[in-house]
Amino acid sequence: MFKPNYKVKIGETSYEPGQSNEIISIDTDFEINSPCTFDIILANGVNPAKLKRGDDISISLGYENNLKEIFRGIIDTVEPDISTIRISGLNGTSKLLSNRVNQLYEKQSAGKIAEDLASKCGVSKDAIEEGITFPMYVVDNTKTVYEHILKLSEMCGFDFYLTTENKLVFRKYVKKTTHTYSYGKNIISHKITQTAPQHDSVDVYGESSSSFKGSETSHWLTKKNVAGK
Repeated sequence: MFKPNYKVKIGETSYEPGQSNEIISIDTDFEINSPCTFDIILANGVNPAKLKRGDDISISLGYENNLKEIFRGIIDTVEPDISTIRISGLNGTSKLLSNRVNQLYEKQSAGKIAEDLASKCGVSKDAIEEGITFPMYVVDNTKTVYEHILKLSEMCGFDFYLTTENKLVFRKYVKKTTHTYSYGKNIISHKITQTAPQHDSVDVYGESSSSFKGSETSHWLTKKNVAGK
C-alpha cells in the first residue's frame, strides 16, 4: 500500500512529513464556475507573524515520492487559536475578485472580452472559445472582473475556471476521458440529493420596438423582435 504524502510551500518555507509536524490538515475545494479555495490547519509551533495575507502558497499531494502540485494561490485569512493556526485563501481567482474595470467593447466575442478582462488582472489564458459576439458590451465597476466573466460564461453555456497554473479556461465542456470509480477503493461514501425545479417555463420578450430604430438605437444581441415560451 502506498503512503500518502504532501508538500506545502508558504513563501520560501516548505512543510513536509518527516521534516516537520506542523501540518494537521489540508482541505482544498475545486469547482467549475466558482472560486477555488484552500484551508490548512497548522500546529501552534508555527509563528503566526510569519504567515501574512498575500503570501504565496503551493500545495502538492500524492503518494510516496510521486507528488503533484494541485493548488497555487495566496493566503487570504490567518486565524491564530490557542493550539492551532488556520490559514485559508484562494487560487488566482483572487486577482479577478479584487479588480473592477470600466470598459466598452464593440463587435467583440465573449471569449475575447473574457480574455482581455483577465489580462488586465494579470491572468493569462489557457483555452478560450469565442462564444457569442456582441455588437456592444459594457463592463462597469459595479461588479468585479470575476463576476463579469462568470456572467459571460453563463450566457454562452461555457465552463469558466483557472487551471492549477492559474490560467484562464473559458469554453464549452468537452468530454475527453471516462473515469471509472469503485466503491471502497476510490469512493468512500456518496449521497444523492434531488430537488424540485423552481420554474417550469420561461416567457421571453424582446425590447420595445423603439430600441430597434432611429439614430440613437443600440442593439444588444439581435435586431429581430424576440418572443416565445
